[in-house]
Amino acid sequence: MKKILLILSLIFMSITISGQSTPTTPIANAGVTAAGITYSYSENNTSIAISLAYNQALQQRVLNVVSANFPQFDGSQYVNDNSIYFESITTQGYSMKIELRLKNNVSSSNPDFQKAKSDVKKMYNEIYGL
Repeated sequence: MKKILLILSLIFMSITISGQSTPTTPIANAGVTAAGITYSYSENNTSIAISLAYNQALQQRVLNVVSANFPQFDGSQYVNDNSIYFESITTQGYSMKIELRLKNNVSSSNPDFQKAKSDVKKMYNEIYGL
C-alpha cells in the first residue's frame, strides 16, 4: 500500500515539476506512523501532495485534525481554487488526499501561497504525531 502511495505521489510531483520553469529539489517520503497511518509526502517549491491511509479506529482522529486546521472541511472534502493556488482535501473510505499547487505565473514566494503551504505542513505534522 505505501509503495503505491509513494509511486503515485512521485508521478504527481514529476508532472508538477515538468510543468514548472524553476528548478527544484523535491522532497518525497513514505512510511507508517507509530499510530498506524500509512502516508506519502511529496513537496517542491510549488506544490505539496500528501496521501494517507488509516483504519476505522483512526478515522475520526484524522478528520478532527483536518477540521481543526481547515474549518471549511465538511468531513469529506474541501476545495480552495483561487487565483494564486489550488488546494484540495478529499477523503474516500479510510484514505485522504491533500493537494496544494501554485498556479502558473505566480511566484512561489507569494505570501498567500507560503501561508497555505505552512498550514498544510502544520496539519500534516499533527496527523503524523497522532
